[in-house]
Amino acid sequence: MSLKEKLRDWLQIFRAQTAPATIILVLISYLVAGGSLFTSDALFLGIFALLCHWFMFGHNSLMDTVSGYDLRDKQKAHHALVRGAISLESAHKMIHTGFFILTLIGIWLALNGNGNRFFAIAWFTIFITAGHAYNDGLSKTTVWSFAPITICFTAFALFSYYISATEMSDLMIYVALYFAVTLLFQVSLSGELKEITEKEANLLRYLGARVSDNRLELGKTKYFGWLVKLVNLGIGCYILFRFDFNWLSIALFALLAAFAIYFCHEITKDRIWDRDKSLVHMALEEIATIYIMPAILIPTIGIAASATLMLFGIVYFIIYNLFLWGTIMRPRV
Repeated sequence: MSLKEKLRDWLQIFRAQTAPATIILVLISYLVAGGSLFTSDALFLGIFALLCHWFMFGHNSLMDTVSGYDLRDKQKAHHALVRGAISLESAHKMIHTGFFILTLIGIWLALNGNGNRFFAIAWFTIFITAGHAYNDGLSKTTVWSFAPITICFTAFALFSYYISATEMSDLMIYVALYFAVTLLFQVSLSGELKEITEKEANLLRYLGARVSDNRLELGKTKYFGWLVKLVNLGIGCYILFRFDFNWLSIALFALLAAFAIYFCHEITKDRIWDRDKSLVHMALEEIATIYIMPAILIPTIGIAASATLMLFGIVYFIIYNLFLWGTIMRPRV
């Protein structure tokens, strides 16, 4: 196996193509706290967020394989751990060593920032423990699995905020709430829909959704999805008009919200079940929803920081999808 193939296998395990979502969440929170994007501190924090994403998702891939779920999932047959291209022993060594080092770095960041050290440490602890709770079994064994992973990444945002801030601001309360509801939709709708045919705990099946004769019937689940998405966009709209706005932030919010609503419709309608097509709709819905935050915060963080985060996210996403999966919008996850 060539070095390029080995690198591709590892990055697929890390689900590296989705890292911009975590990086934007972390850096937006840091900027809301008063930090500056174009500094060495922000660069270091962004790299830290990137690596945390890689190793946390790598840990999820490892534990799903060790517990047998990915071994039974025909959609995961190509994964490096499932087909044995990377041994479980090697994955344990790499991922748990990386997790340990990143935990130490996170503690160092919390103790050496200019913000509230106590709250930074507290939220980082919640981030780590909730992530382990999800990865170590709750992701597959309960219909409430969205709770620990939503708490996990919301805590990561608050950790980043308190690295620079000494006290909570009204704006950050709503930013964190927006991130939490965004994660709730991604995990409880998109994530569960992706696995709806697998034999594991699934919230959508619990609510009555099913695939029968290759047709997806969501039933009352669609109303749950729409409720979450409309609350999500409502929080974004409130942030826009409650704190500060300009014509550019309003225009971008309207455009991105329209995309989010359209792809929410595509995700939640009854239809012939096409998993690959649904993955594209999920990815586009996620991008639109995540990008709303840097867009509506243009008056707060500046147009340069907002544009940089959005451009970076798109370029990174395209490059990594092409390298890992040979496609822009259809990763085999």
